[in-house]
Amino acid sequence: MRSECTLARALRLPAIALAGTLFATGAFAAPPKPAAAPKPEAAKPAAPQPLTAETLWKLARLGAPTISPDGASAVVAITRYDLEKDKGLTDLWLVPTAGGEARQLTTHEAADSSPLWSPDGNWIAFSSQRDGDDAPQLYLLPVAGGEARRLTQVPTGAGAAKWFPDSSRLAFTTRIWEDLPSWEDQGKRLKERKESKVSARVWDRPPVTSWDHFVDDRKAHLYSIAITGGEPVAITRGSGRSLGAEGGSFDISPDGTEVAFTTDIDPTGVDSNHDVFVIPATGGTPRNLTTDNPASDGNPLYSPDGRYLAFSRQTIKGFYADRARLVLHDRAAGTNRVLTDAWDRSVDGLVWTPDSTALYGAIDDAGTIRIYRIDAASGAPTPLTAERSFSGLALAADGKTLVAIRESFVEPPTLVRVDLATGAATQLSTFNDELLA
Repeated sequence: MRSECTLARALRLPAIALAGTLFATGAFAAPPKPAAAPKPEAAKPAAPQPLTAETLWKLARLGAPTISPDGASAVVAITRYDLEKDKGLTDLWLVPTAGGEARQLTTHEAADSSPLWSPDGNWIAFSSQRDGDDAPQLYLLPVAGGEARRLTQVPTGAGAAKWFPDSSRLAFTTRIWEDLPSWEDQGKRLKERKESKVSARVWDRPPVTSWDHFVDDRKAHLYSIAITGGEPVAITRGSGRSLGAEGGSFDISPDGTEVAFTTDIDPTGVDSNHDVFVIPATGGTPRNLTTDNPASDGNPLYSPDGRYLAFSRQTIKGFYADRARLVLHDRAAGTNRVLTDAWDRSVDGLVWTPDSTALYGAIDDAGTIRIYRIDAASGAPTPLTAERSFSGLALAADGKTLVAIRESFVEPPTLVRVDLATGAATQLSTFNDELLA
């Protein structure tokens, strides 16, 4: 088993040496010189090589980045594949946002993914299935240095984590059987299903499948857990609402007292309508915020000042490809205002600016995914980037540093820093440079 690397190690910046050579010409009176030997032909540039399947499998895959509160560093999950072993390996890497050498943070044989920097800057939470874990669990890596430790021990697995604003807790989702009261019972049924010789399944209602896989009889629910460990606290279980069979999106209010989540309110499974609900962070009765729309709403995101809850809205019921509009819910007034109804683009990948005056989004736009800035008062969209595609936006708490994943037909996913004034992107990661040279 490989050991952990610490984050406290300083980055070594390569020294750059500059040298120059001066040449002087001879005087007119100097004796004639022998003829100079012919200069060798300049080396021809290497011919372009075909992009083979083997080359594609050698490319490092980058996950969505997380950024430190001060904007100085980003952490990204890097996946590499070993063709001979037919195995992928995912580790976490620390990349300075001002440029410099990346540092590997985890070197475990298990896949370490989905990093999340804590708001206080002290922890990096991530998902992994290590050392006998039956399902992926949440782990905590101290930024000051030290080994990662397991936080959750949930037999059904923990995923889609988010930090509470005070960094004392994490919320996560897990798919459970609602008729089983204890984690022990959940684990027993999982074991029975795994060891059963019967592979046939029976459905008495939709959904039967979700895209490329069958849906089982579990429901996704929200829990929270303290960073010191202990028993997870149920948020949605027992409330009469879940996050559905596959799990919906959720967010935590800036004061940590409320959680917004999405779920399909259609009991038949054939007339889908996802709504946005809010519920106390310690559990309670959920309240529907989107009864004004018969189609689907989703992706809730609280503004940093706590005044608004942003979310996306479709207006054609049952049409998954309908345009997604940006809506702001005024939490005090209880009203919903559509910001981008006249804009013929779908909003996605949104992050708030720290002053709550605007949102940045990764917007599908004429064959690329461009970064736009959307004004929270008027809804006016302003393009920030012009070429290539961007995703995984992460904005520092001070609003000065934005990192993202950039890619195109000629560039694999690459971590970049985006200038908020000009939209210029500076490459930060070099994981595939040598392979593509």
